[in-house]
This record gives sequence, structure tokens and C-alpha cells, in this order.
Amino acid sequence: MLKNVGIQIRPVFFVNGPNGPTDFLQGVVRSVIATNKYDVIYDDNDEEEMGEAEFEVCKIRVKDQVVAKLTNVQGEWFWKDVNDCNCANGHCYHPWSKDTSCFIPKEGG
Repeated sequence: MLKNVGIQIRPVFFVNGPNGPTDFLQGVVRSVIATNKYDVIYDDNDEEEMGEAEFEVCKIRVKDQVVAKLTNVQGEWFWKDVNDCNCANGHCYHPWSKDTSCFIPKEGG
């Protein structure tokens, strides 16, 4: 577990339920705590304790996370497939995409 301290993660979450859009946060594993969980801090200064299984999912690519997350809707399982990001094609504002051709920083921010 200690080898993962400093690893960046981007956990994906569903907005307005499983049929809604997805978004994600960017964070880093700050330490391993006594209960064998990861202490994660996000870019917005939010903090979370995360188990090994959740960590393994959160460290993979965003698109792969969304595909991997099965969601139970009225007792039926389905796969949700989305793009890497919710930004419009050619207009990504997420800081982790700054080295890609579609990164266009917001003016004044």
C-alpha cells in the first residue's frame, strides 16, 4: 500500500443518477492510515478515506472507470459508456488535459 502514496486518482461519479452525466474529481493519495485505508486529498481540499478495492478502480482511466462501474437500475444491470470527459470536443477545461490538443483554458481563470 505504501508504494501508492503520491499516486494521482480521478474517481468518477454520476450526476443526477446513473442515466445522468458523469464527472470526476482529481486527488492524490496522501498517506496510508492505521486501518489500512488510503488517505486521499482532492484538488478542492476535500478529504476521504478509501479502501484498496475502490482505489484500484479510481486509479484507472476515467473512461475505463465509467465502463467498469455497473449500476443497478430497477434491478437490471447495465454498462454506461461515455467519453473521457464531459467537456465539448475541442474545448476541455480540466487541468489534467493541459498537454492535449483540446485544452483551452478559461479566460480570466
